[in-house]
Amino acid sequence: MDLNKASVQDLIALSCIGDYFANAVINEREKLGGFVSIHQIDFIKGLRPEAIKILKQNTVVKNPSAIKKVNVNTATKEELAQIPYINSYIAREIVVQRSKQENPLKIEDLEKINNFPLDKLKIIRLYLAF
Repeated sequence: MDLNKASVQDLIALSCIGDYFANAVINEREKLGGFVSIHQIDFIKGLRPEAIKILKQNTVVKNPSAIKKVNVNTATKEELAQIPYINSYIAREIVVQRSKQENPLKIEDLEKINNFPLDKLKIIRLYLAF
């Protein structure tokens, strides 16, 4: 089942996924404008490990939502803060890091930023251009 098309009822039909968590998945999908990776369910608050496992076994992201990539080297703090999993503090730190370097930022440079959500880096990079 395509996670970007599944209804609350489709998700509830899976074992370990009740009404609350089915709605949490749908709400996250709406907040993100659609999933681009199945691994985004790992970051839904409160979703139990067994529910994540069931979702990964029974769903896929067949048609990822179209991503408008943001150039990390030219974007404003406000534009960076619109990227999923990047808050205004991290966006500001990216701009600060960028101003400290002569060369354009690379993905590895983001790892040096204090409090950067490294656990989400694989997904965040899908939203970035360098």
